[in-house]
Amino acid sequence: MSVKLKIFEKLKIILSNFILCDDCLGRQFAKLLTFSNNKRRGEILREYFAFLIDAQNINETNNIIKTNLSRFKFNTKNINIITNDFHCQICNDLFSYSRFNETIKQILKTIRKIDFDTFAVSIHLNNELIEKEDALWDACGIEWCETIKSHLSRNIGIEIQKKLKKQVDLQKPDLNILLDFQTNKLMTFTKPIYIKGNCSKFKKIPILKDLKDDSKTGKAKKNSVQEIIEKPIIKKTFGTNSKFHTIGYESSDFLFSGKRNFVIEIKNPKKRIFDLKQIESKINKSKATKVFDLEFSDRNYMIKLKSKKFQKKCNIKIETKNNRYFKKIIDILNQNNIKISGKKISKNKIELTTNGFTNKLKELNYINKLDIDIIDFVVEIA
Repeated sequence: MSVKLKIFEKLKIILSNFILCDDCLGRQFAKLLTFSNNKRRGEILREYFAFLIDAQNINETNNIIKTNLSRFKFNTKNINIITNDFHCQICNDLFSYSRFNETIKQILKTIRKIDFDTFAVSIHLNNELIEKEDALWDACGIEWCETIKSHLSRNIGIEIQKKLKKQVDLQKPDLNILLDFQTNKLMTFTKPIYIKGNCSKFKKIPILKDLKDDSKTGKAKKNSVQEIIEKPIIKKTFGTNSKFHTIGYESSDFLFSGKRNFVIEIKNPKKRIFDLKQIESKINKSKATKVFDLEFSDRNYMIKLKSKKFQKKCNIKIETKNNRYFKKIIDILNQNNIKISGKKISKNKIELTTNGFTNKLKELNYINKLDIDIIDFVVEIA
């Protein structure tokens, strides 16, 4: 069978069984004529078919749905039909001029306050559209076809590029626009912002925030390093939440006065351009933690940081009612392979410098039986 006959037979099947717009007709031949577009393909093919009918090169015209050819005036009188009530049975008029423009207006209104340079458009079809497209393909095949999703997302992308001078990036866009026809919702998702820096902790608060619902437990929520750092950034970016990445996550008892590396990841931000010096100044109003050297970063740096090997030095201050326990405390540390590199003893206090995870000291049942109070942990990361 020649290509000419295959195209003709395909057109005859389509136009005899479905009322469809030029975009949906052209989509069935999308892999032909690379430098054309689907709407133009549909216009040409419909007109080509109409020429054949008017030249009486098609004998069986009774099966053709006349609405598909309502824009033409034929010499063959029995095919003429005039109608303004044309609705595409395949896309539900998604590609009509008015509806497509309304979609573009809605998108532009939704994204107008979002900072982005690159974007991508995603489509989630409802079951009705999927079933209609499947029925069309069952009838005429898929040899040259393009899906509704691909056609719609590409055409929306072209319009946004024209109007906003932004670039499409299908791999890692700053902004992903999702049109969900199942829920009739338009949603946006933005690429996370990564900010790196150094921080210190001067009060006994957790590094990470507690994600549990404290309204159910009735307990007051304890502040954290993560929350202190994220608060002004989320307010500035209109992000939804954050993830905090650093080296080591000790208990609240540990303090660190040196500069520890961290990356804070802000999820779904709307603003990407702002002054980090101002953010740094706002965070440093806290008495519990300080930040230094904030810079915009990326996911690769975050992964590198989390895989970084480091050496931890802990300074512990222990207070007892009787210094006769000092020797036993030191023995227990040694038994647990916690090396003591320095010590300072006063009347009822001992300060130890150790290399290792000294939080084990609090976890040992037999050390808890001693009448001691661990009054300070300071951890430094090298």
